[in-house]
Amino acid sequence: RDAWERHLAADAIVVPKMARIYAQVVEGGHYINNIHGPIHGPSNVALRTSGSDKDVFLGSAGGILLPIHAESLFKCNNSLFKLGEAPGDKDTKSYSTALSESAMVMDFDFTSKELIPPPEGRTREVDLTCIKSGLGQAVLFWWELDLGDGQIYSTQEGKAPWQDHWQQCLYVFGPTTNDTLPLTEGENFTLIAKHDDTSI
Repeated sequence: RDAWERHLAADAIVVPKMARIYAQVVEGGHYINNIHGPIHGPSNVALRTSGSDKDVFLGSAGGILLPIHAESLFKCNNSLFKLGEAPGDKDTKSYSTALSESAMVMDFDFTSKELIPPPEGRTREVDLTCIKSGLGQAVLFWWELDLGDGQIYSTQEGKAPWQDHWQQCLYVFGPTTNDTLPLTEGENFTLIAKHDDTSI
């Protein structure tokens, strides 16, 4: 919006032309449960993204292992990303499970000022079908960009051979079972997606 208002000519070609946000409801497992952090304990929660016991920010010992690739959430035998594990480690973790197919929940057209959503954003309701019974504990979401001439860049898990800058995002509902959504295979449910100029 700011670019159209202050920098672009009326006939400007914008790259990317469009963006789309996709989402998928997932059940927890080891990593998603850990993302909640300790229920009791110090107010400062240490974070780590590897097998090291050093806090990623402070360098102190202890903390919660946070994956930075969505592939780490799922049991994926050919994944290159097994954070915190050496090749010979015994795998004892409970992995996450996709409870719905992925669905487009938002789209954005940047090709003209008039097509850009207002600053307060939009709310969309997307109908989904549960593909496996379980407790919905989080929404995994990612985006793709239309760069023009048929060129698409996607941050979907496993879509690109190298993804270390732009990643998927995980929205965790909350730390208790009251925050989960019980789902039964074949059941239809509605996912509500919202955005404004700074968040989704």
